[in-house]
Amino acid sequence: MRPLASPFKNLFSKLGRKETPSPAPSRPQPSPASLPGEISSILTGDDRVDSLNIKLLLETMADLISDHDPAGLVRKIVDRALKAVRAERCILLLRDGGDALRIAVALDDRGRDLGDQFRYSKTLAQKALEQSECLIRSIGDSDAVDLSASIVDLKLRAVMCVRLSFKDEVTGVIYVDSRATERTFNSKDSRFFEALARAISIVLENARLLRAALERERLQRAIELAREVLVKLLPRDPMGVPGFDIAGLSLPAESAAGDYYDFVPCPDGRVGLVIGDVTGHGIGPAMVMTGARSALRILFEDKALDEAAILSRLNARLVEDLGDGRFMSLLVGRLDVAKRVVTWANAGQNPPIVLRADGKVETCGGAGLALGIEANVAYQCRPPLQLQPGDLLLWLTDGLVEARSPDGHEFGEARVVELLRRHRDLPARQLVAKLRAAVVAHAGREQQDDDVTLLVVRAL
Repeated sequence: MRPLASPFKNLFSKLGRKETPSPAPSRPQPSPASLPGEISSILTGDDRVDSLNIKLLLETMADLISDHDPAGLVRKIVDRALKAVRAERCILLLRDGGDALRIAVALDDRGRDLGDQFRYSKTLAQKALEQSECLIRSIGDSDAVDLSASIVDLKLRAVMCVRLSFKDEVTGVIYVDSRATERTFNSKDSRFFEALARAISIVLENARLLRAALERERLQRAIELAREVLVKLLPRDPMGVPGFDIAGLSLPAESAAGDYYDFVPCPDGRVGLVIGDVTGHGIGPAMVMTGARSALRILFEDKALDEAAILSRLNARLVEDLGDGRFMSLLVGRLDVAKRVVTWANAGQNPPIVLRADGKVETCGGAGLALGIEANVAYQCRPPLQLQPGDLLLWLTDGLVEARSPDGHEFGEARVVELLRRHRDLPARQLVAKLRAAVVAHAGREQQDDDVTLLVVRAL
């Protein structure tokens, strides 16, 4: 992943700029260090030191462009900080929620890992979080408050630290210290240290963006895989059912749907009909739906269970398995082809709509409690639906009637009935396609706010 380019405008802009004191005709020139708003410079005037610092900075810039291992790059930058300021230890501390700091990298001047059980000046590191300037403290400083017990106990002669930040977010602190009696840190060290802190901040931000991109890619792959699996689980329209033309459709709001429909061949020759809706949409509801589908197919094999008993058995399983506020509305039935009768039971699903051959419309009420909410619910079989030639039976989820137009109007049941009347002579597959096209046109977009699923039984 390419690191962010824009921070380079400021990252090392101070490199090589000499301090130029302003003329003061009536008084002596102040020293550069005492000038308010001093122009920072990392150059020391020592050719050997300046050559090393510039080399380290250029290497860091090259790494920022080419290195694809954020952890390894941070370690290299920490190692360079030790060499550049001739410290004995360097510690990279990252915020771990709030202002708490955790050790991410800790090295000594030989490149050895120090682990995370050693002591350092936590007082100074915590103070560095609160200001943008680099902090330098040495034994003998007049500011004794910052010379905490840890500095004295550890016999540290000099400590320097600066916070890491990207834009307005403070992410941590980089800290160095030394016990050498001849070593102190000065303003030149702090300028170089601040430049390295900016480099580390960019590395950490790039690592965060890379992790986020990889996570999105991983999630998208998982969603696509789930979608492929779910598409394969959708049944084919039943063919060769004497006297009937049957078709179903599911239009997901996301890549994976919480709605589903099914046609299940039963051992006694009847055709099982199912339409369901798990709360929400996406991967979670789709997983619930997949489990319910498997359980239902097993329950349909038991000829002793009527539709109400099937709902009760499935409800007991979902109450035990869900437990997180999810629930599932479900309509199950069986079509007896010889008797032309659909027996059915409802657990919180939209009621069936029957358009009779003479144009009359029947909406079949009597929905029970949705599944997964309460244990030991007694479901009831509803009055059987007798289908004569020319009758249409529609099962649908609420995503169809509640689909909203851009100005907020619902698709509505009346529009569904009007479409059934207009296209009642079409084959079932074409009829569901008409309903799909109408709801997409009404919403003004292919992507819906909720899954849309429907099932049509057309009596011939």
